[in-house]
Amino acid sequence: FVGRSEQYELQKKIAGVIGLLAALGKVVIIGRGASCVTQGLPQGIHVRLVAPERARLQNVMAELEMREEEALEHMRQQDEDRERMVRDYYSKDINDPLLYDVVWNIGTVSISEIAQILVGMITRKLHTRKPAIIT
Repeated sequence: FVGRSEQYELQKKIAGVIGLLAALGKVVIIGRGASCVTQGLPQGIHVRLVAPERARLQNVMAELEMREEEALEHMRQQDEDRERMVRDYYSKDINDPLLYDVVWNIGTVSISEIAQILVGMITRKLHTRKPAIIT
């Protein structure tokens, strides 16, 4: 059988939907390589949230009701899967800070502070938007 895998075709469709939604605007897209798919859109803001492993582990344990060992394995597998997906489909390193406009450590900055700053960033982008050039 020659061609692309089902997984590749699915990811390609997902990327198409992400790109379309982002182009339409007024959306928040989380995950699935969205920062790679939307890199060329000038009005986008690419955000990465990080946290210390211990805090992440506590969240996984509570959310998924897992013991520490299970949660740690789950968390590490999820990180590995995310890194592989971005590398395989977009030839990028998910840990490259240049993929993002901002990277926040939610272990030291609250979600409400991040939201407030993001609203400011979005507002500034809207006011500095350049008109589209149609050729």
